Amino acid sequence: MRTVGAVRYRGRAGPARAIGAALLVLWASVTAAAAAEAGGRLLVVERATALTALAADGEAVWFAVVPPPPIQANPETPPVFIPVRADGHSATGTAVLGLWTPEGAAWLTSLPGDLAQGGRNAYAISDIVPQNGGAWATGPVNRPERPIGRYYLARVDRRGTARIAEADDGTAALALAPAKEWPYVARGAERSGQASAARIAWPGRWARDFVLAGPGANFEWTPGHGLAPAPDGVWGVAHFWGRVRVNGTEVRSPALKDLPFRAGPDGGLPPAALEALRQLLRAQPMPGLTAALVVRLDADGKLLSLTTLAPDALHVGVSTGAQGMDPAWIEVMPLLATDPSGRAFVFGRYRHAIRAGHMRLVADETSETDGHCFLASWEAAGGLRWLREVPRCTGAPIGLVAQTGRVVAVTAHRALILDPETAAVRRRLALPRLERTHGPPDFGWTKADVAGDRLVLGGVFRGDAELLGRRVALRHRGVVLAVVPLGGASR
Repeated sequence: MRTVGAVRYRGRAGPARAIGAALLVLWASVTAAAAAEAGGRLLVVERATALTALAADGEAVWFAVVPPPPIQANPETPPVFIPVRADGHSATGTAVLGLWTPEGAAWLTSLPGDLAQGGRNAYAISDIVPQNGGAWATGPVNRPERPIGRYYLARVDRRGTARIAEADDGTAALALAPAKEWPYVARGAERSGQASAARIAWPGRWARDFVLAGPGANFEWTPGHGLAPAPDGVWGVAHFWGRVRVNGTEVRSPALKDLPFRAGPDGGLPPAALEALRQLLRAQPMPGLTAALVVRLDADGKLLSLTTLAPDALHVGVSTGAQGMDPAWIEVMPLLATDPSGRAFVFGRYRHAIRAGHMRLVADETSETDGHCFLASWEAAGGLRWLREVPRCTGAPIGLVAQTGRVVAVTAHRALILDPETAAVRRRLALPRLERTHGPPDFGWTKADVAGDRLVLGGVFRGDAELLGRRVALRHRGVVLAVVPLGGASR
């Protein structure tokens, strides 16, 4: 008689032994799967050069990656497209979509008419929104006759079958938000002319224009985080400079002359120098500084509220940089999320001071110097609730999710669990890091989402190291996706 684990078997084979062995194998596989899920699971997409979109969908994860550029020996030979690979699946394309489940990568696919499949379209994917069992995807598409990014909206089902649901020669979409039948779409502004317009549209129903005015004006929705749903409409966030008009309401970003002066680290400038600087700023025409715009539209496209988050300080002094000036700045790509009630949250980084409406936030720069994080919140109807500092927040913002009872803000270094009423930090969770590295790796988390009590991460990697207990060795750059428990990371 021999022992395997805690089960004893006699030497003679029989049905009982076969059944016991089968149960033992099943128990071992379940135990291994549970252990892997407890520590997190990992997917490696080989040869992908960037991750452009990531969306949790229950236990599954939708993602979009960029394959390597094609190889073309000379203009007379056709380009050779290099496939990306994950869990035995491979696909070629100018952009590749994938679906990852707890069982592994379900498939990889390109969009219809992709150049790599003999078509005429070169795609990029800026956002993915799961809805009704499938997903919507959008971004710019280039065609030989239209070499500047144009618009498309694709629908993809759970089997990986994609179709182009809408396309035109207008500007590309950068962000989506779920709605009945069709999603809300945020489209960029034309780059030519003295006046151009970005827009939020609900295909088949309405489009609301955001008209840019003045020389050098610029406007762009945050890719992937520029729209979020409300029970009766949609929220949007963009970064801009210049003047923007919508529904007869105009906002503008501040210029240097509009900012209040603050003494720099060396104590500032003498009074005569300060006055000379004021006169210089008043006399010289200067472009506006980058600000953020937060907009609330109802289900008919009517404007309910329009708020700017703008830099609000100018440090002056001998050691503050060019011409003794160091203006405040706001992160050019703030992130937007809404909770189930429709309240909005915007997460970003700033330096020195920012203002939203009548609320002002001034950084404590005696303790931190590498920028600061803010969280702002609006009521579902559009009124600004508060603007708060997020202390000890380092790294670029890569994800924001608002759930009932908590807000999860993710930077390239940590996930922060915040109180949705006060913005107080309840927990700080370190993101998974590389271990047992062989040589200096190329690694960083670039996107994040939340599914229930699990944190979904995506980033780029090249090198040889262990991540979540698994050795990953890639000679060429690839993309890594991870799902880890939100309560399982360290502080």
